Amino acid sequence: MRRLRTVALAAAAALAITATWVPVTAAGKGDVAIVNGIPGAKVDICLDGREIRSKLPYGKATFKRVAAGGHKLKVFRRDPRTCRGKLLSERKIWLPAGGDKTIVATKRRPKKFVVFSNDGLGRLGTPPIRSYMSWAWRHAADVGVVSFRRDQSSPTPFAPAADPPWAKGQEFAQYVEFFAGFAVIVTLVQVPDSRTIVAGPIVTGVREGYRHEWLLVGTTLRNARIVTLKRPIDR
Repeated sequence: MRRLRTVALAAAAALAITATWVPVTAAGKGDVAIVNGIPGAKVDICLDGREIRSKLPYGKATFKRVAAGGHKLKVFRRDPRTCRGKLLSERKIWLPAGGDKTIVATKRRPKKFVVFSNDGLGRLGTPPIRSYMSWAWRHAADVGVVSFRRDQSSPTPFAPAADPPWAKGQEFAQYVEFFAGFAVIVTLVQVPDSRTIVAGPIVTGVREGYRHEWLLVGTTLRNARIVTLKRPIDR
C-alpha cells in the first residue's frame, strides 16, 4: 500500500538533470523549497548569483518561485558579503515549467544536496483544495540507515522490522483523499534493529488541502532533527 521511492530513482533523476541542463528561460515558473540541513551553520542561499536568503538557520527552509529552466544553486557559510565567503556546496538544478522540488543542503558527500520531487503531491496554491492532502516522510540526514515510524497515536521505540530501513535520499510520499478535515500524526525516527531514537517523536496537526513534509536532517544522534513543512495545494 505504501510506496517507497529509492535512492536509485533519485540518482537517475540527478543524472537526467545534469544531462539536460540549459540556462534559465522565461517560459513558465516552478517552485523550490530549500532546507538547511547542515548542523551548526547559518547559511546564505544563492541562486544564479543572487542571494535569495541570508543567515538561514539549521533546520529552517526558504521558499522561492523561479523561472523554469536550469539554475545554479550555491550554499555559503553566513557572510556579510553577498554570495561570497566559504562555499559549502553547489550544484546545477533543472526545474521544468510547473516543477516543484524540495532541496536539502547537507554536510557530507557524495550527496551534499538531496533533491526530492513533489510531482504528484498536489499543485501549490491557495485557496487550498478540499477533501485531499499529501504527505511525505523524507530521509536527508548523514546518520546512516534509519527507520521511520508514523502513526496517529503516540509511538514509542518499536521492535525490529516494524518499519523498513531507509537510506539517505529515500522517502515515502502519497497524495490521498482526506475527509477528516484535521488529524494528529506522530513521527519518530530510530536506528533499525535497535530502540535507539535518532529524532522525535514530534506531533504534527495535518489538514486537508495541504502538503505536509517531514524531513530528517543532521549528522549525529545528538544534532539530528525532523524538519516539518506545510504548504497549501489547490488540486
